[in-house]
Amino acid sequence: KGQLNELDNLAQSIFYNMFGDPISNNFGWNVKRLGEVCTVNPSKKDTSRHLVCSDIISFLPMEDLPIKACYYSPSQQRLLSEVQSSYTCFAENDILLAKVTPCFENGKVGIATELQNGVGYGSSEFIVLRPNLSDVIKEYIYYVVQDPTFKERACAQFTGTSGLRRVPRTFVENCAVSMPPLSLQQEFSSKIEAIEQQKELIKQSIAETETLFNSRMDYYFN
Repeated sequence: KGQLNELDNLAQSIFYNMFGDPISNNFGWNVKRLGEVCTVNPSKKDTSRHLVCSDIISFLPMEDLPIKACYYSPSQQRLLSEVQSSYTCFAENDILLAKVTPCFENGKVGIATELQNGVGYGSSEFIVLRPNLSDVIKEYIYYVVQDPTFKERACAQFTGTSGLRRVPRTFVENCAVSMPPLSLQQEFSSKIEAIEQQKELIKQSIAETETLFNSRMDYYFN
């Protein structure tokens, strides 16, 4: 578990070494609004137009999205007809950002992967970001919305009452971020993919160790 934490710190360090602070833009890159380089909350019609009501899709309630998930595959499934009217829709490789407190401050954000039929539905408290791949890649945006400066400015724009405050969609759309060269973003993506592969191996090892430990405990004490 300590190794997982160190790998997360390594990924964050690589991001800042390559790009600086994406909000303060201390490297002097070109600047664009997030709403210019990402579609914010894409329409359900566009996302799921290839499906019918009886199709199975992935389902992601807020509690199932881990903190700092990076690539995340929902484990639950639903019929499209059960969720299409009340939940947020997203597609493969979209970034999901929790907009409600305290989930936002805690870092509930992830890149959706391995979705059933390429589509997922989830909490209405998600903001969905779909990168325009000619400008940005998903891994870069994922780390942008985890940047402390981004979080600080978002918290200053919270709406709602105490205990149930939210990041406004307009803040996300209008937030100006630095735009490093796409080739540099792609290089960063490769580094992150390698780190995430190592994390998956460690998670498998942890799961195997815990299974072995629990079986020995059952043997000795039951």
